[in-house]
Amino acid sequence: MPKTNKLVAATLILVFSVLAMSGCDIFKEDSSGLGGSFLGSFSETVDYEALINEVSTEAMLFNVKIRAEHTEYQFPGYTNRYMSVGSGVIYRQDEEFSYVLTNDHVVDPENNNRRSDYYVIDPYGNEYTAELVTRDASCDLAILKFMDNDDFALASVALATSEIEEGEGVISLGNPSGQMNSITLGEVRGKLEVEPTTGEDKILFPVIMHTCPLESGSSGGVLLNYDLELVGVNYATTNSKSFEEQYGLAIPLFKVLEFLDKSDADFELPSEGIEQ
Repeated sequence: MPKTNKLVAATLILVFSVLAMSGCDIFKEDSSGLGGSFLGSFSETVDYEALINEVSTEAMLFNVKIRAEHTEYQFPGYTNRYMSVGSGVIYRQDEEFSYVLTNDHVVDPENNNRRSDYYVIDPYGNEYTAELVTRDASCDLAILKFMDNDDFALASVALATSEIEEGEGVISLGNPSGQMNSITLGEVRGKLEVEPTTGEDKILFPVIMHTCPLESGSSGGVLLNYDLELVGVNYATTNSKSFEEQYGLAIPLFKVLEFLDKSDADFELPSEGIEQ
């Protein structure tokens, strides 16, 4: 079967967040044939229809869903089974495997009495058995690998060469609330200094705060700039009951590169370096 660049049997949900940018208000039905509607206040200098078409045909090829099935052995004769679901992004491929970046809390293997089995679902809906390569709770990042099917075209994300700046537009990909291939748009509102509230808090560095809507299952999803380059990995939202006051939080590029550089011997840092 030849490779295809079209995402078949995959539901694409387009949700545009309300951007705090100058420009006209938009509310219209999707004219791209992908389904969904567009809602937001956007910059007049960006061709959003072309941008979404590019995301749906190119960026979706590195967006994956992750399912972790856990079996916890509590005492003889009794086990507890449960499942965690999140998102991930393919960041590297070789002749045998595709390598996925996600959150540590998505793979969640901290209990020594627990067995965890991992599965990656590609944007076409195909499921693969995956292996945990490494994890680091201090930056909430982990790597899985899986042997993909050559019959379906997958890709790896490009990495940005500079940190995203306040006010820049961003794109979030993920699989929230059990959905597949979700796209949300927003903008960067700055860096948030995370203050520890308990001894269990592990993220003790500045993170990206953005307006892309995130839901349960968005953790581990990629945050892209408008060149479709990775600038962060989503991991949480701010604690707010109001949708208008809730922001997405992402592990910044410099921390992602630091993790990959020490965790993946075959990973190559961008030759031009990273502009902080």
